Amino acid sequence: MAKMRLYCVPYAGGSASIYNKWKKGLSESIVLTPVELAGRGLKFSRPLYESIQQSVDDVFEYIARDLPDEEPYALFGHSLGSLIIYELYNKMHEEQFRKPIHMFFSGRETPDYKKEQVYYHLPEGQFIDRIKEMGGTPDEFFENQQLMDMFIPVLRKDLEMNETYTYEEKPYKLQCDITILNGAEDEGYILDCAERWRGYTEQGSAARIYKGGHFYLFEGSMHRVTSTINQTLTSYME
Repeated sequence: MAKMRLYCVPYAGGSASIYNKWKKGLSESIVLTPVELAGRGLKFSRPLYESIQQSVDDVFEYIARDLPDEEPYALFGHSLGSLIIYELYNKMHEEQFRKPIHMFFSGRETPDYKKEQVYYHLPEGQFIDRIKEMGGTPDEFFENQQLMDMFIPVLRKDLEMNETYTYEEKPYKLQCDITILNGAEDEGYILDCAERWRGYTEQGSAARIYKGGHFYLFEGSMHRVTSTINQTLTSYME
C-alpha cells in the first residue's frame, strides 16, 4: 500500500504528543508524524524560539532529515502551527525543497490578518485568565504550580512569536491544494477567513467547519477531522 507522511505542527504552548489522539482514526496509509517544537516534549531542554523564522528553520531541518526520498507528504498546522507551516512552505520554496502535496490550515486567520488584541505581555493573573477563556486546558492544570511554572513561559513566548509576526507578501502563491478548518464556536473564527485563505494558493481549496471551539480537532469533532484528512489524502493515492 502506498504511504503518505502527515507532518503536524501544534498550537501555541502545545506539544506534538497531542496529535497522537488521531492515531486510531487515521488510515493505515497515512504516516502520522507530529513535529515537536523547542521547549516541550523531547525538546524540553532546547531554548525557546525568538521568532517564527527560528521555528520554521527548526521544523524544516527535521523534515529534511525525516522525509524518505520521493514519498509524498502533507502538512497540518493548528493555530500558531498554521502560521509556521505557511512560512515553512516559503522556506521550502527558497531552498528548492520538494513541496507538500496538501496543506491543512486550522484555527487561524490568514498570515496577513493582524489582530488588535495582544496577550503575550499581560500580567500573570490576566494572562492565566486568558488561557482559561481559550479553553482546551484542564482545570487541574491550574492547580499544579509546578506545571504552571513550566508551561506559562512556553505559551507566553509562543504567543509573542505569533502576535509580533510581520507578514511579507510573496511574489508567488502556494503550489498545492489546501484545506481550511475551523471550529464554529471559536471566538477567533471569522466567517470569510476561508475565502481569504483561498487566495493564497493557485491550486484547489476546500473549507470545513466543525462543531466546537478553538480545540475542536482534539475534542468532540476529532473523528470528523480525521475523516476529512483520510478522504483528502487517500484521494492522492488512488
